[in-house]
Amino acid sequence: MAVVVIHGIGVREEGFTRLAQRCEPILRRYLLQPLGLGAIETRWVYWGKHGASFAWDLGSLPRRRVLEPLGAMPLMKAQAVHYTALADLVGNDMPTENLLLQAAQHDLPVLANLLVTLAIADADTHPETLIALYEAARSPDTQHAVQNAHSDDELLQILADALNAQPTRSPERMGATLTESLNAVLSRVAQTISRLTYHPRATLQKLLRPALTPLVAQLMGDVMTYLAHRGERETPGAILQAVRNALTPAPDEPLIVLTHSMGGNIFYDLIHYYAPEVQVNAWVSVAGQVGLFEELKLFKASDPAVRFPNRVAKSPNLGCWLNVYDPVDVLGFAATPIFDGVEDMPYQTGLGWAAHAMPSYFAAPRFYETLAPKLAASLRR
Repeated sequence: MAVVVIHGIGVREEGFTRLAQRCEPILRRYLLQPLGLGAIETRWVYWGKHGASFAWDLGSLPRRRVLEPLGAMPLMKAQAVHYTALADLVGNDMPTENLLLQAAQHDLPVLANLLVTLAIADADTHPETLIALYEAARSPDTQHAVQNAHSDDELLQILADALNAQPTRSPERMGATLTESLNAVLSRVAQTISRLTYHPRATLQKLLRPALTPLVAQLMGDVMTYLAHRGERETPGAILQAVRNALTPAPDEPLIVLTHSMGGNIFYDLIHYYAPEVQVNAWVSVAGQVGLFEELKLFKASDPAVRFPNRVAKSPNLGCWLNVYDPVDVLGFAATPIFDGVEDMPYQTGLGWAAHAMPSYFAAPRFYETLAPKLAASLRR
């Protein structure tokens, strides 16, 4: 059996390779091991090199002075994600201090899941540290101690003590002790809060807009590049070829596919039109637009005659299909009203307007824990 992961738009090689390496242990620990598939092969498929390229290096972007009162814009984007996510967890009445503690006392496992998701791109923190953090947060003893804490510093110490009480996982691969890594992660978040507490979220989002415009251009560019160059059945485009090459299991080998965002649209096109001979046991489409694309009849296999109140029949080469989306994700769409044989699965990332990012799902232990029983039940049908 193999598990294939297909990324979405706006992803490029260095970032994707690093993300795949760091998400892999979390995927195995919280999804594959509970399914009894801990030793199977995983393939993280990269197609971004065939995505958008800009003939004038985005010379079409409006040039304007960007105010950066909080430092460099990339740093500010990361800070804003931390801040808005924690603010949403605590509620509308934003505290001016001990925000981490208040979030932990509200729901410690949810906070730990959020911290894992936000810290996954931090090269200084080993994924095993993040797994250990999440496991410590689920302990009833840890949760009780946190309820009696009075400051962020006490919270840090409680979590550090809980980590030290756990069996150490491969310390030679950690690069730092669990306690040191945990303090580094949480200290960076605490610094973020101290910078941003007095800046309303609406103001932050306005400041972020100039920095987000190049990203939006790349996202739109990847979609349009795929549609313009996907080719015909006999001559598929480079993106489709890259994905198709990963969907070649050994004889009689089951295949599970996880897609993110635009990766789901590419995969749907592939198995319904370009490579209907590929047999897929299970597909999990995450934060995708497959339903929207079919409403617009953008797929090669789309039939203009199939419309409401009818639904599109599921392809015989596809086993179970789960469609996951965060209700607040503006780029995540339902599929059940459009297709037969699919189960929609709403899932709250807790990341607000940043919910669509791939790490919001693929780096989150709670996502896999929520998905595992659903996928197990679907595979048994």
